Amino acid sequence: MAQKISNKEQESISRSLLSWLNNWPDKPVGVINFTYVPDDAEGMSLSTPQGTFMVRKYVRGAYQARYTFKIIYRVIPGNSNNKRLTADETLESFADWIINNGTIPQLEDGKKVVKFSRSESDPDSVLFNRYEDGTEDHQIIMTMDYTSE
Repeated sequence: MAQKISNKEQESISRSLLSWLNNWPDKPVGVINFTYVPDDAEGMSLSTPQGTFMVRKYVRGAYQARYTFKIIYRVIPGNSNNKRLTADETLESFADWIINNGTIPQLEDGKKVVKFSRSESDPDSVLFNRYEDGTEDHQIIMTMDYTSE
């Protein structure tokens, strides 16, 4: 069984990643929040559904960990299929930027990003929640592997 990373480390990783994600030049909202999206407005959020786990541990104490995260994009599409499709296209574009933009977040305590990837089990953006008021949440799930020395 994989060893879970401490909450303190996970929160530090979340802060660094969130700051970096907010540099995306094409974000359709003013700020990407952490685990919060307004009820009555469009917005984006970073969330950590599974926690962070060690995937490899080395003899000298260093390790590689996997931080699983999802980006949620809340939209109010009304009857517009175009808005729904645009929400998914926006998340797909964001995922491409995360993987290919040529920069990485600066992590604390000597940790270094190894790679970003889309979730193997659910690699595409999808609608995952529709509310009675017509608001919809779309998401894309990704992972960030990093090392600690």
